[in-house]
Amino acid sequence: MPTPALNTWLQEEAAKERRAPAKGGSVRLFYATQTGIRPPRFVVFCNEARRLHFSLRRHLENSLRERFGFGAAPLRLTFRSRRERAAP
Repeated sequence: MPTPALNTWLQEEAAKERRAPAKGGSVRLFYATQTGIRPPRFVVFCNEARRLHFSLRRHLENSLRERFGFGAAPLRLTFRSRRERAAP
């Protein structure tokens, strides 16, 4: 999947999130990238991944399915704080 299309989708979703902040402040969504294809895997970077509510995670997954036509195919979304580093 082209990264610019993925990030356009994410920025649209981030705009919706800003209109409805979560308890204790809103989680900002920065960018996403596809990291695998079987099954499709994506990493979404945000300011505080640990505060991301499960309902927003589910909403983003369903929105991604609908926007890019994944249907019922398994998807893996990982949310990572921008400052986190991947484990070696």
